[in-house]
Formats: sequence, C-alpha cells, structure tokens
Amino acid sequence: MGILVLGDAGVDIVIPYGEAKKKIEDSGGVYIPVAQLKSGGTSANTAYCISKLGQYPTFIAKIGNDGLGKILLDDLSEVEMDLSQMVVSDEFETFRVLNVVDNEERLFFLFGEGGMSKYAATNLEVDEVGDALDKCNILVISGAYLGCTPIQYTILECMRRAEKRGATIILDLNLRCAEYELPKDLIEMAKKYIDTATFITGTLKGEFLRIFKPLSIDEIADNLTNSGKALIVRDGGNDTVLYTVEGIKRIPAFPQEKIVDTIGAGDNFTGGFAVAISLGHSLEEACRWGNATASFSLLSAGGKGSPNMEQLKEILG
Repeated sequence: MGILVLGDAGVDIVIPYGEAKKKIEDSGGVYIPVAQLKSGGTSANTAYCISKLGQYPTFIAKIGNDGLGKILLDDLSEVEMDLSQMVVSDEFETFRVLNVVDNEERLFFLFGEGGMSKYAATNLEVDEVGDALDKCNILVISGAYLGCTPIQYTILECMRRAEKRGATIILDLNLRCAEYELPKDLIEMAKKYIDTATFITGTLKGEFLRIFKPLSIDEIADNLTNSGKALIVRDGGNDTVLYTVEGIKRIPAFPQEKIVDTIGAGDNFTGGFAVAISLGHSLEEACRWGNATASFSLLSAGGKGSPNMEQLKEILG
C-alpha cells in the first residue's frame, strides 16, 4: 500500500449566493439560488484528488448507514481507491455541512443541529482503522476535527504508530479558525499532531500564527524545521511559502479568472502535494503540484474538482 488517507467524509450542501447576487444585479428581479448536494469532507476530497491523479489510495473514514452515506460511497466509487475499510455505522449519522459561497470565498458554513458528536465522522475509533497503518508508506491526515472526541485521539494514535514505522506523515491543519480564539486544549492537541507529522500544510493567519501565538512564522519555522520537518504555508491565490532547514522558497500560485467556489481547494492542494511526494518529487515541486490541483478545483462547485494527470501536466507546463 502506498498512500493511506485517514479522516472524515460527509456531504456539502452548497448555496451559490454569489451566483444569485449577480443574477439579481443583472436582471433587477428576484432569483432564488438552488442548493447543490456535493459529497465532501476534508479527507474524502483529498483521497478523491489522489485517485484522480492516478494513484490508488486507501481511504478510511466513518459514515452513517443512511442516504447521505450511500451518496458519498457512490461518488467515491467513481474513481479508483480502496474503500474496503470504510466504517459504516448504524448508530451515528453521516455529517452534512451547509456552505454559503460567494464565488471567491466561502461566506460561512454551518453544521447540523446538535453539534458534531452525533456524526459518524467524529466517532472513529482506533480499533476500526484495522491493519492499514501497518502497510502504508504515506499517511495523510486532516486536522479538521482536532476538537472532536474520540476522533482526535484516534488520529493521534494512528500518526504515532505510522511514525514508529517510518512512514511519511502529511498533516493538513484545516482548522478554519481565523476569526476566533482557539481553546487551549485544541492548541495542545494541534501541537501534538505537528510534533508527529513530517510535512505540515496550512494557512498563515488562520492556523500557524493561531497555534503558536505570539511567535512569528519565521520563529515557528525555525523551531520546527530544525527537527527535520517542512512547513508549507498556503495563502489563497498568493504564493505558497515552503520552509525547510535549508531555507525559504516561494512557489507561485496558478491564478484563475473565473472562480466557481473555493470549497476543498486546500484539500486538493494536499492531494496534489501527496501524489508528488509519493512519486519522488522534491518538496518545491510537490508544492507546485499542490498549487496546480488547488487552482483547478476552483473551476467547479464542491470539493471534488481535482484534475486528472493530463490536466495537471497542462497546468504545470
């Protein structure tokens, strides 16, 4: 087994507010946007991207034995990946997220009533992961549920087991928290994830600076790269900045003129990055692959808009 993606899977309900706003401005009339149902989840988006790029990842997440779970499995089955160890629960629901998007940005997103504890994704247990950890060379992790129990402990234990085996661990922080103060327990858990990871990708203001406050990004990078890690700092349509013990490199983005939405762009970055690493490319080139896959994903709604290998090569030039 090459790549194992471990984390979450669910459904995005997308309301294209930006599209509706433009139609109202153009016509002066009334337009009610039609909600779109898209299978998603941060880890599911990444696994889908990896598969589209010609690899055969194993994907493990916990979903509900319900209609949304069936939609999700059907969508993931469109591409080549190992879903044999997916966990289907009769006790918990498949999670859904309401996303209101304004073309170039997601205005806000809401989870269902009752919090995250009722959803299958956050209730993944260590014993449900099986033996996949003992076979992977690359483990790809999302930090989207660092504050949710028991999945936060499940993921950490799996990372530590993979680390002992010498696997490369790619962590996408995925906290989405630029607008609020992080709880202390979440910060501590995030640092444990980072300590165990090989390559850490995330945003500057929303993630790295929040977790390591009051340190600057240069101070954060110095501390982490001296222990052999690499930091990949994403910034939307701007350059991605790669920090290693050898120094700093800026990797240009691939701008898009017509953006449908940004849902899953970071997830697709991680997918492209992981594939490049699995094929033996340098960290700098892996960041280029990540930028290219993220850019391509902006052209369609939802988080599963990754390119195939031919399309990726065309973007890379």
